[in-house]
Amino acid sequence: MADLGAYIEAFGEELSYDDLDKIVEEYCSDNHEYIIEKYVKHSKKSACLDDNNECHAATGDDGIHYLKGNKTYQQHEHKRIKDKVSSGVLEHKDNKCKIDKDLVKILNGLSSDEEKRSAIVTYMSADIIAMYMNETKKQRGIRGRKTKAIDIEMMSNQHIEGEENPHDHFMFSPFDPVSGMYINPMAFSYTKQKVHIAFEKKYSWCVDQGIAIGYWKKEGLFARREFLAECIANGQNWKEARKSYNDIKSNIQNEISSNKSTAEVIASLKEKGIHLTPNSFGKMKIELDDSKVELNTASFTGKDFEVAVKKFTERFEADRTLKSGQKVDKIEDVLTTIIEKTKVDLERDLKLATTPEQQKIAKLNAFKEFKIRCHNAGLIVNLNKQGNMAYHTVQDNNFKKNGVIENNAKLTKYKASTFINPELQGKSLISLFGLDEEAIMNHQNELFEVMPKTLNYRQTVYTNVDLSLMNTVAQEWYLQKRFQDFFDYWKTEARHNDNGSISYFNKDTGEAIATEKQISDTESTMTYNIANPKAAGGFIAALQMEKARALGEGQFLTITPPEGRTNFDDLRHLQVELMFSTDANSNKVRVEYPNKAPDEQLEKLIEQRLDKELERFDKNVQKFSKNKTKFTFTEASGVHLIRNPDFIDYQDKIQDQVNRQIVDMITKNGITEIKFSTKDDRYIERNEKALLKIARELPEDKKQLVLKVIEENRLNDKESEIKNPKKIKNKIKGKGKGMHI
Repeated sequence: MADLGAYIEAFGEELSYDDLDKIVEEYCSDNHEYIIEKYVKHSKKSACLDDNNECHAATGDDGIHYLKGNKTYQQHEHKRIKDKVSSGVLEHKDNKCKIDKDLVKILNGLSSDEEKRSAIVTYMSADIIAMYMNETKKQRGIRGRKTKAIDIEMMSNQHIEGEENPHDHFMFSPFDPVSGMYINPMAFSYTKQKVHIAFEKKYSWCVDQGIAIGYWKKEGLFARREFLAECIANGQNWKEARKSYNDIKSNIQNEISSNKSTAEVIASLKEKGIHLTPNSFGKMKIELDDSKVELNTASFTGKDFEVAVKKFTERFEADRTLKSGQKVDKIEDVLTTIIEKTKVDLERDLKLATTPEQQKIAKLNAFKEFKIRCHNAGLIVNLNKQGNMAYHTVQDNNFKKNGVIENNAKLTKYKASTFINPELQGKSLISLFGLDEEAIMNHQNELFEVMPKTLNYRQTVYTNVDLSLMNTVAQEWYLQKRFQDFFDYWKTEARHNDNGSISYFNKDTGEAIATEKQISDTESTMTYNIANPKAAGGFIAALQMEKARALGEGQFLTITPPEGRTNFDDLRHLQVELMFSTDANSNKVRVEYPNKAPDEQLEKLIEQRLDKELERFDKNVQKFSKNKTKFTFTEASGVHLIRNPDFIDYQDKIQDQVNRQIVDMITKNGITEIKFSTKDDRYIERNEKALLKIARELPEDKKQLVLKVIEENRLNDKESEIKNPKKIKNKIKGKGKGMHI
């Protein structure tokens, strides 16, 4: 590569700005063409070029990146180079500094000290690149001779002489000049640090030592020595001091590896006199009540400890940045419940499988069940053939661009390594479900039929999905907790019987509550105590909702009484529980019994429950609309009842309350913007006439406030139709038939 700097130094004063601009542009173009012709066109990366020999991207499989560096020297380091050059020791035949012969040859060909200093800096920059390429070739098993500094082709720009902070900028292509191979290390950060450590050692005659290992690690090692010295100064012998040190490490590792939340871990260790201050990238400061030394996580060694710290700090960082109700611990709780229930079903199916082929099918079906359960809980499973695993949470997206919601869902990625439970890791799932490469590829193909391709390499992705088919993680966590609380309230214990049935008992009294037995793939029977029909209805609803979590789109459970039965009070209460449930899975459970349509007793129960719920919703609206300018109707304010087919006969009553709440919020509380969750985002548009009718009874100034909000909502809806005509098209697909119980 030509030396642009030397040319400009020689002729720069004669050049105009335009001439200089043209020369630099030609220089860059020539170097670009040189790399393309010499390396890219002879490699597989040629597929990444377009017709103009430009890369499709700078990252990913379809991209070619470039590498750049900045070698900085402290003033005293540069002075060492100056002293060595002026003394002539570098070119001396004894070569006490043990510099490369190639560098000696270069120095011998130069006359001035300034040229020699510049040549050393250039050589050192090239040498660190050569070390990086050699380390990568070693990792990748690329054979051939080692790359030398004199082989490196790079562009550089030195700021050395007369600088307060001497440094050299350089840039190079990701192709090894010796082998011609594309260089991409397995772990860039690790490779870079390893090369820096070797570079420090090689050039110890001029550069400071111990920087490459990192200030954090250096500080941690010094703190460990200070702590051990402090223990000995306090009367402990060496063995006792080491035990004190190991006890601190064990206490920290046991707590951060537990299933406690990050806040609980910090509080628990604080009670033991250990104070953690988590930072990012696997770093934590550690202070002790009975020591003046401030340790950090680098003060302790061990792979298990490092992994535990990294996971804990990732969880802490995620918890710190997430909104309430979306904590990582809650996500892990939901996933752990899902994997446990899937394992129970898999164990049952494996007992029925008599051949290896049937066992394989049972495991694949269990993997599908796991994905469906996750989807129904607002989690998208993303597993690749390398065993890398990510879970993407699905949340409502209310962000408007130019007044328009372009995508209704926000997907946030969580690496499986963030979670403590090892069963949630990719390789554990591959082993559990017996997944081969074909099964994983099928999973990937199905996933990206409905999800954007950016899902793999972006932390947050926005898309359109049918949110009515799933709960959010926060909802699912709450529902799982409520289910467990329900069992605790009834002191219920489940027992698996020899005949394959499951019995539910009261743990204190031993009284049988219910028994369920699977008759076939599509049918099961349940017997239970109907002395308390309301309790029985609630109990059945809880159990069947759990079953519905494993059903895909188009599958449902139908609950019917046995022939000859005439008392349906329990099923009436069950129907009411399902109708008022906020769980998306409640739509997959259906109740059928004779003469249900004209059942006056059922109607009475629904009306009684509706009155109570409307009263509760009204209190919530009044409570949460104070001292605000915006309000969003959610399930806490009854939005799930609006346009709900189960409540067609009660819509006038429901919407009349909502309309009066809207008018009151605008006129009494000063609310200027009202939104509805995605279950019904066009409510105000459909109810304009009803809102205006209520507003007519108000004084003129109050009426104008209502009109203004309605008009602004109307304008937003029109903009939405013009700017965002696309429909929701991405949704997880599923097939199935009804299951009758």
